[in-house]
Amino acid sequence: MRFGETVEETARHIREAGDVRTLVLWSFYSPDAAALAEELKQIRQWADGPNVTHLAGGVHATAEPVQTLDAGWDMAAIGEGESTLLSLVDAKGDPAGITGLAYRDTTGNLIRTGKAKQRDLNDFPGFALKWDKFNALEITRGCIYACP
Repeated sequence: MRFGETVEETARHIREAGDVRTLVLWSFYSPDAAALAEELKQIRQWADGPNVTHLAGGVHATAEPVQTLDAGWDMAAIGEGESTLLSLVDAKGDPAGITGLAYRDTTGNLIRTGKAKQRDLNDFPGFALKWDKFNALEITRGCIYACP
């Protein structure tokens, strides 16, 4: 697991992975979608390949999965992403049979895999000492912009 805080750092992590299957995780609100799509384009120019999958999650990917895919992401996690992500990692990036995803098949057809399985958030600690990362305290779920 690597944390890229800049476009350059993320691209470097992808290049350093070599031919290893690499899942790049993104999470964002709609106001940030356009700017992050530009970052995605830049990262793809610097470090891309058939072993790299970019997965978008968060409010925007849930509300606008087609727009998210059209902006360049390989997959959009729809709804609660915890169990979807763990299943995708276990499947080494193969979305077949995993709920909570939208993606395009090899012919470009949109595939939606249904509602994600919800997981109790108490299954996930609020911090990861191993990587010196701390989550914000989550007291509600949903869009901070009160979208209907």
